[in-house]
Amino acid sequence: MAGCPKKDVCTLLTDKTFQKMPGLLQRFRQNFCDSDFALCARYQVAVECGDAAVPEPMLPTQIDWAQQLVRENKTAKTPPKQNC
Repeated sequence: MAGCPKKDVCTLLTDKTFQKMPGLLQRFRQNFCDSDFALCARYQVAVECGDAAVPEPMLPTQIDWAQQLVRENKTAKTPPKQNC
């Protein structure tokens, strides 16, 4: 498996805080980057809203937050209804 197509732009993998926690970072890589990346909250936001929309502190497991951002993005893109 090739892994996550966002792996090269994901700032979580280079975050200084997580560099101090190599076990946790390795677990994230195994569970998301190299495996089920479609389940990653960061990946979901990046795909739906763009790479720049992914909050720096977002963890791969923060699915509720990701879904909220995606909903807000879709609402913002919906054109207002015109009065007929």
